[in-house]
Amino acid sequence: MPKRVHSTSFKAKVAIEAIKGEKTIAELASEFGVHPVQVSHWKKQFLEGAAEVFSEGSARSREAELQRQLDEAHRQCPIELNAPLRSRNILYLSVYHFQ
Repeated sequence: MPKRVHSTSFKAKVAIEAIKGEKTIAELASEFGVHPVQVSHWKKQFLEGAAEVFSEGSARSREAELQRQLDEAHRQCPIELNAPLRSRNILYLSVYHFQ
């Protein structure tokens, strides 16, 4: 049986329903078509990660910092790849020297 990949919004929806406690884990698992252990796991992950939403070191700020570092490294890199220029499977590199 192939492994199913569920979206983060689906996982959050299942976790929120589990946290509400209106239905049992088994009922939710049957309703959403997943294993009961998976429902419990997503509920636990959701609760453990809830505090991070309000922290200064949230995923969004970490992502912005990583993007800033990547942009800085790109500006300092003296090599530019010219992907469209291919001849006999050779990728040409244009090297620029910044002063």
